Amino acid sequence: MKAAIITAFDPYLFKGGIERYVLHMMDLLKSKGIGVDIYHTGLIDNDLGFHNPLLGKMYVLGREFYKVDRNYDFIISNSFYGLGYFPPRVKAFNIYHSSHVAFDKSVEGVISHVTSLEWTYLCGYLGEMASGFNRTKIAVSNTVKEELGRYYGFHDVKVVESGVDIDLFKEIDDKEGLREKYSIPKDAFVGLFVGRWDRTKGSDIIERVVERTPDVLWLLVLGSGSGICHLRSMKNVFILDEVPFENMPEIYSLSDFVYLPSRYEGFGLVILEAMACGIPVFAGEIGIAKKIYEHEPFSQLRLFDFPIHEQDLIDQSVKKIYSLKQDNKWKRHISKEGRKLVEEEYNMNIWRKKMLRALDLA
Repeated sequence: MKAAIITAFDPYLFKGGIERYVLHMMDLLKSKGIGVDIYHTGLIDNDLGFHNPLLGKMYVLGREFYKVDRNYDFIISNSFYGLGYFPPRVKAFNIYHSSHVAFDKSVEGVISHVTSLEWTYLCGYLGEMASGFNRTKIAVSNTVKEELGRYYGFHDVKVVESGVDIDLFKEIDDKEGLREKYSIPKDAFVGLFVGRWDRTKGSDIIERVVERTPDVLWLLVLGSGSGICHLRSMKNVFILDEVPFENMPEIYSLSDFVYLPSRYEGFGLVILEAMACGIPVFAGEIGIAKKIYEHEPFSQLRLFDFPIHEQDLIDQSVKKIYSLKQDNKWKRHISKEGRKLVEEEYNMNIWRKKMLRALDLA
């Protein structure tokens, strides 16, 4: 058998979450003896003059794919990246990592009006709806499945929640040594943020929480595409840019908690990676946190969901952070339960089995 994966960027050059997902998918398919080819916009020069060049290239990529599609037994596309391959002529699957309509509604007032229109009507109602036509639809979380039903009328959606490599993501029992390696004071109470620095990820909220917590050392691991971080000059802020994926277990293990006030996540892999390393995660009702935080003891980590008065979110965040700082027993308990949850429900082997069933390969 032979499969093609259609995605936006070359997963060997770009290191985002979807690119890592594509590499996991490749490994899974190859383990079943299936040959895999990847098609991405780096192979395309013509954007047809689209206002958004990436959308133009993705459309051209899909149209060009018609020349070779019958060479494959099935196709897997991500998000709206396969919008140009419409309608599909061979068996096709689409993996939904988010809903751009839901994303847009979650960040209302945070992004520009032009960006809002683009996300809702081009990425969402055009791209994501077209990408679901005559394809098996797979969502990475129940949250995304609900959004696909609410905004696009898709009700025949399978859910395969993302997994974590628990052999890689585990607590490294040398916090003092790790802190020395990264020049972090050994006795500091360390709060960690991981992600792109912009307001959709809650950067404005983090700035105000940092100001309210001068005795917390904040470690900000900023991803590609980040905006200007105005906290670089603050004494209680330490910034690392684009840390290699394989080093992230060290970063989690030297920290005391993760703070993720993101306004939207389709899944939120950072949450599970941190939990696998035994680190509590404060987050709103986003992605996988919406499901996990329904249960004890994790509900105590839940932040107010957007939209609320931002001052309430900041006050609650500060209170929860200091409660964790003062209660080592609770911190140890929630760390132990977090690791256990990931091992039992979200390890990579579980993802592999569920994905093979979803792809009719089990």
